[in-house]
Amino acid sequence: MSKAYEDGYAVPAFNCASLEMIQCVLRTAAELRSPVILGIHPVEVAYFGSAAVPVAIAREVGADLDIDVAIHLDHGDSETSVMRAIRGGFSSVMFDGSSLSIDENVAQTARGSRSPTRSASPSRARSAPSA
Repeated sequence: MSKAYEDGYAVPAFNCASLEMIQCVLRTAAELRSPVILGIHPVEVAYFGSAAVPVAIAREVGADLDIDVAIHLDHGDSETSVMRAIRGGFSSVMFDGSSLSIDENVAQTARGSRSPTRSASPSRARSAPSA
């Protein structure tokens, strides 16, 4: 991401809900010689059965492709989903506590940001519902 920032270009992000979507996004990114972010929502993690599965798929599909790939938990809805994503090998996580009270949201966000395993993944938090 730092190269994209320095060179002034955007890195596209695509939410991927299946093996076929991951394959398509990675192969297209390689064809275009573009880095890419794979967004995986907690519902999609549940579909895969484990947070490690989309990471393994991306590694296997991308093994012969010359591209940079980040795997991002998009709108993690609980501390558990965020921790599973981090332990599963996700590059970054976004905790969305907008459905919680502000006090509970702040408490969960604070706990997550202090987690010893959190340091491996950049994170974001959401505190208010979307407009």
